[in-house]
Amino acid sequence: AAGGGSKLILLPEMWNCAYSNASFPIYAGDSPSSKMLSDMAKSKEVTIIRTTCDHLYNTCCIYGKDGSLKGKHRK
Repeated sequence: AAGGGSKLILLPEMWNCAYSNASFPIYAGDSPSSKMLSDMAKSKEVTIIRTTCDHLYNTCCIYGKDGSLKGKHRK
């Protein structure tokens, strides 16, 4: 998407794991995919929005162009 000129990338809910209760704890919060998205946002200079499971909540995380976590919203 970034190669095509996009500056904002939205990932679907639970994009990095199977949608099952057993997989939520493995991929929740600060999983390896969090670091990967942070690095990708910085290297491609894009904003990335993704959702994850954060304890008992479905949480939206926003990574800015500098790779930092700009905010979280618990849905």
